[in-house]
Amino acid sequence: MPKDPLRLRIKFTTASIAKHLVAPEDPSKLTTIYDTEITGFGAYRTSARPGSYFVQYRVNRKQRKAIIAKVNEMHVADARDEAARLKLAARQGVDLIAERKVEIEQSKTLGEAYDDYLQTLKRKKCSHKTFSGYDTN
Repeated sequence: MPKDPLRLRIKFTTASIAKHLVAPEDPSKLTTIYDTEITGFGAYRTSARPGSYFVQYRVNRKQRKAIIAKVNEMHVADARDEAARLKLAARQGVDLIAERKVEIEQSKTLGEAYDDYLQTLKRKKCSHKTFSGYDTN
């Protein structure tokens, strides 16, 4: 059975990532490669954007996928260390990504929360009358 060229398992080095993490020909596809040293640690690339390191792990019976960094922004060894740190914390029952989101939400001011809400309304394409009513109130 031939290997899927869009999902490879290789030892991550700078040279191997540069060689195998190429833009896919089909814009709707991803090129994904996985590291042989740490399970769940990999990198992916779309046809329009540079590659990103990610790690997949399970914590409290929930599957998580965390983007670590762009391939051109972080060295392979540093990304591998971060992936190992996330997986170790998950094995101990701690979801570092969820904790970080909670901290960000708790540090948010009322004005920032209102701006986020307005952005959500814009994405939903609410009417101009809705925005003017909120501005009045």
